[in-house]
Amino acid sequence: MIRAEVAKAEEQNSDWRAVIDSIRPFTQTIWRSLPHQEQRRFLRHLRAYWDVHRHRVAPEIGGLLEKEMAQGQLQIHAGRITEYREMEGFLEVSYRDRVRGESKQLCVDYVINCTGPDGDCRRVQSPLLNDLLSQKLARPDPLFLGLDTAADGALLNACGLPCDFLYTLGPLRKGNLWETIAVPELRQQVSELALHLLSRFERHYVANVVSEQAVA
Repeated sequence: MIRAEVAKAEEQNSDWRAVIDSIRPFTQTIWRSLPHQEQRRFLRHLRAYWDVHRHRVAPEIGGLLEKEMAQGQLQIHAGRITEYREMEGFLEVSYRDRVRGESKQLCVDYVINCTGPDGDCRRVQSPLLNDLLSQKLARPDPLFLGLDTAADGALLNACGLPCDFLYTLGPLRKGNLWETIAVPELRQQVSELALHLLSRFERHYVANVVSEQAVA
């Protein structure tokens, strides 16, 4: 449906960005409604399509890229990488062409991975994350995009129980929310977490006052 709406917007000389932006308020709800199997299918087949539409370069950078492509200085090869080998004096990258499905090779001097940071906390060299995992105070989300969390951002321990003193927000909640890296989502999460912690503090304070009065 999104593909069709984007195509329709382009045919009508409209801004296709509005199509993607219009579903932004509902992305987290849609993502949470999908079974893990469907989420994995999305990551396998549609993630690249979503990323290039959702996370866009600045117009100035886009203009430079178009200029370099027109001059032949930049070439685009779309496909799935199947093999990477370091040869004597060069690198060989094999990939399956996205359109024809043919296997092709590129011989290059450098390979730069621009797909973003690795969200799999099992591979991230972080003393904090490693310690949380080793103590079973946290666990990866089922898709290995970050940490598994409750609806309020509380970390789930190795048994799936929410922690009452460890919370996270932003990219580490990507597996549970997907849309969780931009400022509007971060602002909302910070606000909700602050209200949640304040509510807990107030309940704890009232309970202590009542207990002290009962003792007195």
